Amino acid sequence: MWSLAAYYVPYVSQVAQLRRGVDPPRNAFRVQQMLFERAGRFLATGSPPTRGYLDPTQEPEYGVLSNWGVGHLLRYRSERPMVQDNFGVYGGRRTYDQAWAYFAAIDENTAIEIAGRLRARYVVADPLGAGSLEPYPPDSLARRLAQHFGSERELPRGRGRVAALTQHRLVFHTSTSPLSSLIIPKRDPTVSVWEIVLGARVEGSASPGSEVVASLPLSTTEGRSHVYQASTRAGEDGAWSLTVPYATDTPPSPAVQTAKRYRVTAGQATAAFTVSDADVRSGATVVGPDL
Repeated sequence: MWSLAAYYVPYVSQVAQLRRGVDPPRNAFRVQQMLFERAGRFLATGSPPTRGYLDPTQEPEYGVLSNWGVGHLLRYRSERPMVQDNFGVYGGRRTYDQAWAYFAAIDENTAIEIAGRLRARYVVADPLGAGSLEPYPPDSLARRLAQHFGSERELPRGRGRVAALTQHRLVFHTSTSPLSSLIIPKRDPTVSVWEIVLGARVEGSASPGSEVVASLPLSTTEGRSHVYQASTRAGEDGAWSLTVPYATDTPPSPAVQTAKRYRVTAGQATAAFTVSDADVRSGATVVGPDL
């Protein structure tokens, strides 16, 4: 226990301050833990319950993938099974390796295949990905979830474009007021929860070779807003298709609202389309607009 004393001293000090009626200062690491607690409480009410939380003889229907360092916290706050956590004997080396491969994946299809093998339906994301202090590449899934929020982004200094995610949809996002993180310098602590879905394939037509851009505003109950944006290019025959993860008839969760329709543009042409939750969950093909 003496070897762990340095780790627990700040916590004991905070308890002592609370007992004296003093609100102790919160460092960025503790703030990040509080955000994970909120994410866990969301999962407890915003995701379907699973078998086996208190009965190890029952096999859960799905798992939750997260940073290994908060797996134990999330397990108790959400009452959901974690793919990996900070007590490694519960998951094993295979799940650790697969979790790292998932967050490091550049191609979303590769990440989806890994999540399928792990039977992960939800992902809790923060800048550490699977739990790495080393920065991930800008086009890795860890960065696309935690910093790009699933949307298409232009990388700085002309390093190209990161495509939008098509099978991950945001169901919860919590963050803090601007505080510099002690873990990721110059980045605000933030945690998001994602659901893995099949996504709806939207097909339409436009001028041959034109860039087609679809966007959908999102807002969260915690006061955050994002715009999901994805693009493609019409073929020589003018046909275009996009796979999108958000429905417009049903919110992805009680914590995230979407606009009533997607806005899609090609040059000066503008149109709109809608997608049902049934289409997103079944991977259906939807007839989109002609631009």
